[in-house]
Amino acid sequence: MELNKLTFEPQPRTPHQVFDLTLLFVRRNFWSLFSLYLGLLIPIVLFGTLLFGVYYTSLLVWWLKPLLERPLLHYLANNSFGIQTKWQQSIKAITQLKLIDILKMLTIHRLSANRAYLAPVEQLERQNATQTTKRKNILKNRCDNKQFWWMILCVHIELVITGVLVGAFFALFPDTMPINDQFSIEYFNNETFEQVYFIGYLIAISCIAPYFTTGGFLMYLNSRIKLEAWDIELSFKRIAAKFSQICLIGLISSLLFIQSQPAYAESNESFSEKIEKLEKQLNKTKKEEPEYQRTEQLNQIHQDVVNIYRENELINSQSTWVPKLKDNKDSQFDLTWLKNLFESLSFLTSLSSVIGYIFWALVISLVAWVIWKIVQIFMSNNSWSRQNRKVKSNPSETHVPDFISSENNKNKWPKDLLTASKQALEQSQTRYALALLLRHSILRISQQHPNLFHKSMTENECKLALIKVIKDEQKSSYHILFDTWIALAWAHKPVTSDTILSLIETFVSFEQLQGARSES
Repeated sequence: MELNKLTFEPQPRTPHQVFDLTLLFVRRNFWSLFSLYLGLLIPIVLFGTLLFGVYYTSLLVWWLKPLLERPLLHYLANNSFGIQTKWQQSIKAITQLKLIDILKMLTIHRLSANRAYLAPVEQLERQNATQTTKRKNILKNRCDNKQFWWMILCVHIELVITGVLVGAFFALFPDTMPINDQFSIEYFNNETFEQVYFIGYLIAISCIAPYFTTGGFLMYLNSRIKLEAWDIELSFKRIAAKFSQICLIGLISSLLFIQSQPAYAESNESFSEKIEKLEKQLNKTKKEEPEYQRTEQLNQIHQDVVNIYRENELINSQSTWVPKLKDNKDSQFDLTWLKNLFESLSFLTSLSSVIGYIFWALVISLVAWVIWKIVQIFMSNNSWSRQNRKVKSNPSETHVPDFISSENNKNKWPKDLLTASKQALEQSQTRYALALLLRHSILRISQQHPNLFHKSMTENECKLALIKVIKDEQKSSYHILFDTWIALAWAHKPVTSDTILSLIETFVSFEQLQGARSES
């Protein structure tokens, strides 16, 4: 892996910068990735539709999406380092995967949001199981990858593209769906709707798969850059290259200062004399070499050996006709790997029922989890459900802000806060009396509006929250209460006992009025 051949600058990036780089990278290679993914998808769709129908084929395509993304990863890995790759080589990359990795990606890791981020560890690094697990843990725990939100974004864009394509079809060809059947149960059970939705889904995933796979792969490279300091290594290599060039220039320049010795040409007379000597040697008559002649005894022995081989069959020979076959090395597409793959998976037929139960159990658990989350959101966002809940027995721990809780050094507060406030005022504990009165007012409002206060709120935030929910005739009393507390606690101004006593009597009247209304 030569870092200087990377098609982008290897430097640490934030997840958002990596996703921006993904858009630029896919824009340059979109048609290659799109055609590669579509070429893998079309045979599966054709065979699945003929054998199982549209509904089960759509489930099969969704289930095989992690496996179909691996040829895209092979193409991206080579192209990111400037290596030209054919689509046949990218498809054959599936055969290099381990069977256990294929089973994991299609079962327990099928719904993993990190599948595009961790796929290069299995496919490109090719380490043993222990090293692969350590590498995955490091990439997940020590690097901020944001793969969950990247997957959520891609899924939503797939849904939007599918909906737009389906809506555009029925808008352009309204005769395919009668107006009386629209938005009914028969509308969604119609065969035409299933086919149009399936085609729109195939186009959507073919468009989004290059972005999803590229985002995970570039995030993997970004994590490697951060962990292994590729940018620093490449900087040192550039410095070394510049330094070697400078040394070469200096060496060549130093040769200019070395004094050279002159060379003299030989005279023409000596050269002509040498030529004459060579011509004389060539013109000398060569002695004829005697030709080798075989003796009569050797000829007789040779003839005897030949006769023996003719009369006796000492070597068994057999003639066979071999057909001249064409060389299959030049074939553009070889499906033997697919045959071997299906043969290696033949043992799963005995486990088909178990795999089916596991798959449907995962689907049912996923649906139950989604329903539970929807119910939680619905219960938390509806006011009628909040009003019907029981108020906690000890609301002081959850609804009273910290600036009031810090005024009590003891662990327990008195039950009757108004009476305790009067007693504290009689003992000249002005600050504590005012804190008890504030606690009473906040707990009183918290019973009607449980989620109005939280512990980190300040005095001004509490006052603004109270003004929005209390009645108009009570607003002035709450204004005086909080202003008095701020003047005493923060400005350290003296507060008269009469002011606090009048506030206590006012809140006592509020309690009496509320009790009279509840009795009536």
